[in-house]
Amino acid sequence: MKKTLAFLFVVALTAAVSACAVEKEEDTNEYFEQELESWVKVNYPDRISQQTSDGSYILDFTQGDGQQVADTSYVAVHFFKTDLAGNISSTNIQDLAERLGTYTNAKYYGSDIWKVGQGSVYPPIEEVLRKMKVGGHVTLAIPVGSSTVENKVYNPFESSESANILFDITLDDVRGDVYKAQKEALKEYSKRYSKIDTCSDNFYLKKLVHSTSEKDTIQNGQEIKVYYIARLLDGHVFDTNIADTAKKYRIYNSGNDYDALDVTYYDNLSDISTKNSLVDGFLTAIIKMRKNEEADAFFWSSLGYDAAGSEEVVPEYSPLSFYIKIKGGEQ
Repeated sequence: MKKTLAFLFVVALTAAVSACAVEKEEDTNEYFEQELESWVKVNYPDRISQQTSDGSYILDFTQGDGQQVADTSYVAVHFFKTDLAGNISSTNIQDLAERLGTYTNAKYYGSDIWKVGQGSVYPPIEEVLRKMKVGGHVTLAIPVGSSTVENKVYNPFESSESANILFDITLDDVRGDVYKAQKEALKEYSKRYSKIDTCSDNFYLKKLVHSTSEKDTIQNGQEIKVYYIARLLDGHVFDTNIADTAKKYRIYNSGNDYDALDVTYYDNLSDISTKNSLVDGFLTAIIKMRKNEEADAFFWSSLGYDAAGSEEVVPEYSPLSFYIKIKGGEQ
């Protein structure tokens, strides 16, 4: 009997704690909603009724006169994000970043590519994008906790976000099939070489320096030393472990060692990807190379960072090019 009472007490206590947690979350969300509503009433009184279905406010809207966004479009956008005081926390607009003093050579300042549909873009943004055409512009005021992203690829709220934000978006382009466009871009890029050593499944490899020795083969399980230069197809260098190259492209970081990358070699993608946390295109190139060889490997985004991109340096759906040099295969 005592055990039963104790169990019931624990259940009741757990339920009470859970209820408090839900109530606290609801209170927090309600606070942000009220804060945003008050801010809009003061600063944009004529827009207080212009809301998305989740309660975000449309402060400024120009539809544009180009191609209409469709339900499954890929859209190219420039944007900046601020808090209600106007402090900019994120942007892919180069001129703006330069004025703010936040510009870095490693970051890519071209358009971001977002996929409309499949729950991959933050709901209030997607809702407005569906009403836009190329050349359009929108400024949204979005309350914290207003909605969620089920299949998140892009979300303006980082995990540390704890304030209402303003999101300013310009629609640069509407694209149909970004993968088809990547295939065409890779074919065009390959024309710089008279001969390609490997071309399959949207992966290309051109060896720049060939091995001349049978001793240059690499055995499974061996550790090799690799130098690399990572680029977008337009030539933008976003990463390297070669110090002189980093300095040349002004992405040098004194905190980096710029040592050769240690890679555990295997002759198949399944094993080598299990042992090394590197993109599949890079590892596919390693499989096809030998000691002391150099190559240019270029491939579509499905073998790279695909829809997620990589932080702020590789935009979404970007085909990549890697200069790779294998120094040696000694254990």
